[in-house]
Amino acid sequence: MSPSNKNYLLGLLALTTLAGAGLTISQHLELKDLKQQSRVNVTQVAAASNTAAKAYLDSAASKEEAKPAAETTEDTLPAVDNENGPGQDFGRGGPRGRGNWGARMSTLMKNPEFAAAMRTQQRADLDRRYGSLFKQLNLPADKINQLKDLMLERQAAAMDVMSTAASQGLNPRENREELRQLTQAMQSEVDANIRATLGDAAYAQYESYNNTQGQRSTVNRISDSLSYTSTPLNSAQTQQLVTIMANNNTREVTDQVIAQARGVLSNDQIAALQQYQAEQQARSKVNRMMRESGNRQNQQRGN
Repeated sequence: MSPSNKNYLLGLLALTTLAGAGLTISQHLELKDLKQQSRVNVTQVAAASNTAAKAYLDSAASKEEAKPAAETTEDTLPAVDNENGPGQDFGRGGPRGRGNWGARMSTLMKNPEFAAAMRTQQRADLDRRYGSLFKQLNLPADKINQLKDLMLERQAAAMDVMSTAASQGLNPRENREELRQLTQAMQSEVDANIRATLGDAAYAQYESYNNTQGQRSTVNRISDSLSYTSTPLNSAQTQQLVTIMANNNTREVTDQVIAQARGVLSNDQIAALQQYQAEQQARSKVNRMMRESGNRQNQQRGN
């Protein structure tokens, strides 16, 4: 994160979490105006947010002093989603949320070796998940690289918010809604930059692709199961199957999806779809029975 963006985030973090500290809308607008300038004056941003930040931290400190010790020592941090990067469930506890994730990541990202490795990993993941979109867009290499940079910036929004919040000593559980809104605000800014980079038509393609990630994941698994047979899915069939599932608002293979796919797929491909549906139902049954077994064991321990 650049110094100007970090200062903007610090200021906006304070402003968006201070409804109860008497902040005015004009302060918020002043900070947004500074961010929208082509060259952000870091001193101006810091000055605009300094009073708000002090008021918030003083208010937060007084609240912490009034709380029981058990509540103030609990770490509640976002889970890490292996597919999409850091999660945004700012109120979730449990084992995955412990250990001050935001502070750890903030420290690790100061290590140039770690930061470079993380960026390489995330960039490679973009090719894996969005390779077919990049092909569809058919953009020059420099535009694709610019798009990737913006997509990585969007993915990093939650991490930036959480690490900045951690550095300010904020409790994610208490401020989860404000942190969620701040993450969304930062992502919306990046979305506007992506639209400006791509243009409206290509941005619509990007948005549609993004909104069907769940369906694409399912279709990719089906495609993999057919890839070594005599009837693999072609690119048109893959896209049509994604569209059918999206139109039915489902990530799973349902009877309705199979019925509509008959006009697109061969008999052998339909059989593979039905097999995937059976496997899907078996996974669901196994998960349900394991959950019920766990609940029974917990009840027995309680008795």
